[in-house]
Formats: sequence, structure tokens, C-alpha cells
Amino acid sequence: MQRTRRLNLETLESRALLSGLSYSLTTNQATYKVGQAIQMTFTETNTSNQSLTVAVKPMDFIVTQNNALIWQSNPGNQTLLPKFETLKPGQSVTQTATWDGMTGGPTAPGNGPPVSAGVNHWGGFVISNPNVPPGKNLTASFQIADPISQTLTTSQSVYRVGQPVQMTYTETNTANQSITFANPGPAGFTIMHDGKAVLVPILPAVNSQPTITLKAGQTITDTKTWNGISTVGASGILTGTFTAEYGPSLQPDMLTKTFQIAPPPQTNLLTSITTDHSVYSLGQPVNITFTETNQGDQPISIVSGPPAIQITQNGKVVWDDLYTGPRSIETLLPGRSITQTAVWSASASTVSNAAPTTGTFVVTNTLDPNGSTATFQVIGTPTSPPTNPKSGPPLPPVVLNPPPGTLPPTVIMPTVTTNQPVYNSGQKVRITMTLRDVGKKKVVLSRHPGLDGFTIWQGSTEVFSSTRAKGAFKVRTIKPGHTIKLTTVWNGRPNQPGVTALSAGTYTIVAVEGGYMGTSTVTIK
Repeated sequence: MQRTRRLNLETLESRALLSGLSYSLTTNQATYKVGQAIQMTFTETNTSNQSLTVAVKPMDFIVTQNNALIWQSNPGNQTLLPKFETLKPGQSVTQTATWDGMTGGPTAPGNGPPVSAGVNHWGGFVISNPNVPPGKNLTASFQIADPISQTLTTSQSVYRVGQPVQMTYTETNTANQSITFANPGPAGFTIMHDGKAVLVPILPAVNSQPTITLKAGQTITDTKTWNGISTVGASGILTGTFTAEYGPSLQPDMLTKTFQIAPPPQTNLLTSITTDHSVYSLGQPVNITFTETNQGDQPISIVSGPPAIQITQNGKVVWDDLYTGPRSIETLLPGRSITQTAVWSASASTVSNAAPTTGTFVVTNTLDPNGSTATFQVIGTPTSPPTNPKSGPPLPPVVLNPPPGTLPPTVIMPTVTTNQPVYNSGQKVRITMTLRDVGKKKVVLSRHPGLDGFTIWQGSTEVFSSTRAKGAFKVRTIKPGHTIKLTTVWNGRPNQPGVTALSAGTYTIVAVEGGYMGTSTVTIK
């Protein structure tokens, strides 16, 4: 710091004459480059028509950033007493100091954090001078331009499903000299999709050095690759717009970069979800199979790993199997299939305290891009003694698995229909069972004596059973894409011991043929 002979500051006796003093606090520029000297000037002028005696405090300029002490010109003079000088009318006192923008201070005023010494600083700064009288609130501000150029890029702007997304953070020293700055700590990549994080921050190894030094023009990079699978919860194939973020960075806000993941061509992806039976008793395990087949001539990217099965009843989820293991993107080659399985005990709910009820359930796989579904029924054991006189609670028919090699279990789709949904009591009900081959190979139906036929149930009570059917199959082979039908007629009356009449309500029709079971419902009024 330098002072001219004209330098004098006010005395205690002249505080009443402060209106006759003017003050200014300035820098020679508003913006600087790293390494450029910052010249600070404090001027006090006697604007009155009489001489004033002022006290000169030896501590001069203080530079802060975000309330943290960065630098002061004469920290060793804080304990020295002020000097008194007289300032004549029109005379000025001037203090000057120069800061190189680098030397750090060991402490910070107020609640500001300590600042490391020996580092370059940039950003916005505030200058104050203790010789400014209380109440004047005179400060000056300036900027040191950020010498760090930061970019966040992705290797492409649009990706296919399963194609790795490579993200690169680049940091370059654009100054014409070496710079040293405080280590900001570990930073990492995050990816957002539809307002939710699908990738938690990928952090590099923590650099324990307190400072980082970059030579002029030096560049450092941090590169990470994302496989497109969410690491937060369970998700299917993610497509759409994504935002990659990198932070914390040296800039106030995180760096961001958007990119797209295009939906895969699903026209050649055949998916199916099936259960081993169509009707179960309460507590009987439900075996679920999910199959994906590439029918095209090009590879298709799919999510591999345990299926994310959900079972719903009346639109409400009663069971899910979403978090059963890690998943990854895999390539399904033309003509190849992948089959995944899951089992529901049908005796407990994973999403509520209430046990599942009987009725109709729908099963889906949330990873299925085609949204395939399967429907099955659960017939429960009544809490009161059964009306059916058979020993023990009545159970629904159980279809045996066909002999190995005779019937692939996932290529036939059974359905049961009636010619109308509502009948009068005693009215004949026409029942049609349709078997459709949805696979690529023909299927030869095997006979199951004692199982083939149809039954009628009211709740858990069997009211009718028959192994005879009109229009029985003459041809036992179904070609791919073809169907065969079995028709029969129920006379609308019960034939089971102990059941003398039918009450109004809903009845379940269970039809079995060739080892396949289909169900439907009909209303009797």
C-alpha cells in the first residue's frame, strides 16, 4: 500500500462534519483475466470549506467472495494505532493496493468457510476498506473471468436401445499460464428421464489432494458409459429424451446434455405370457412363462434378466415380482427365443395386507414392449361347509402336463365362449372351445382320458360335469396359425349329487381338451 502526503482520515472530533467528506472505492477494470493485476483505489476528499483532521487506519483493502475472506492488503497492521492528519478544503487522501488474484487467506469473516492459500481465484469479488466510516456501506465489485472451459458431451445424439451411451466431461485451462485451484471434491454423472433419475451418480476415485494444478492449455477428461438400464428401481426398455448431468462442477450449475434413445423396431418381436393352467384353487402355485421371439431377419435389443411380473385384479396390483435380480440389455438374434419364468404362490399379496381373493386375474410383464397379457381364475375354498357332497372342499380341475415331446406348452392358445352371456334358468347353453396354434410348428393333441370334457362351477361348488361333447375333434393336428373348435351343449341343469337346483348368479365354465384348459363365465337369471 502507498499513501501520499495528502492522506488524512477523520478524527473523532470531526465526525459531525462527515457530510463534508466524500469517498470512492474503485478498481482500474471491471473484469480481469487470471494472473492480471487488480489495482484498487480508495479516495477520501474534503469537500467542505474548512480543514478536517482524520484518523488513518493502517489496514487497507479486504477482498471477499461469498462472504469468505480471500485476501487483504496489510493483515499484519491490524493491531497498529491510527495516525492523525489534517485534510485541507479540496484535498484528497488516496490509498492504493494491487492483488495478483492468487494469494489465499487462512480465515474467513462471519460464517464463511476458510480459504486455501496459494491458489488462483475467479468469479465475483467484493472490496471493502475499513477507513470507510460506519454507515456508508461503500464497497466495490469486480470479476475474474473463469479460465476453465467445461463441456459435457455424449458420443451420439441418438442411440438405439442397447447401444452404450458414452458421456465425457472435459475441463481445459484456457489461460496463458498455469493455474492452481481448490479441489472441488468428487463429481459424477447422473441421467434423468421424465423427471426421474435413472442413473445414480457415477463417482470417480476421490482425489485427496487439496488443490489441482493445470498447465496452460492442459485438458483433463472424465468418461463413463451407461448401458441404458435404470439403476434406480426396476424399469423396462427406456426410450425417449434423456438428460445427462455432471456435477458438482466449478460452475454454479451442473453441466447438462440431452440425448435420445430411439424405440426398437418391435414389429418382428413376438412376445407371449402364459400360465400353466387357466383355473387354480386358492393357494395353488401359478407358474408363469414369458417368451420373446425374434421373427425378423435383424437382431433386436431386449431387456434380459428376471421378468418383472405383475398380477392385477380389477385393475389393482395384488402381486409383483419387480425386484428379483440385475438386468441388462442383450441382443436377440433372428429366429431365436428367450423364455423366462416366475411363480406366484397365490396365497399372499406383496402390495397389501389383505390376502388375494378368488376371481379373475390378469398377469403381465412390465418389461414386455408389446404388453402381452394372460388371464386366469382362482376358485377359492368356501369358509362354510361346501354344498357339494363330495368329500373335502371341491377343487377345480387340474390339467396334467402333456408327455414330453408331444405338446409344447406355450404355442396353443385356448379360449372358451358361449353364444350369449345371460340365460334363463333351464335354458340350454351352447359352449365352444377354440384351440389356436400361435407358434411356428404344428401341434399334435394328445388325449387325456378322465380329464377332457367340461365342468360348471358356482363359486367353489361343482354343479355339472360331462366328458361327452358334440363335434369332437376328428383332426388332432393343428397347423401354425390355424384353429380347431369343440362344441357342446349344457342343458342348464345340475347333475352333481346334492345340487338340486341352480340359483341366479354367475357360473364358471371350465373346458379341457388335449391337455389344454380354457374358462369362461355365464350368468343364469
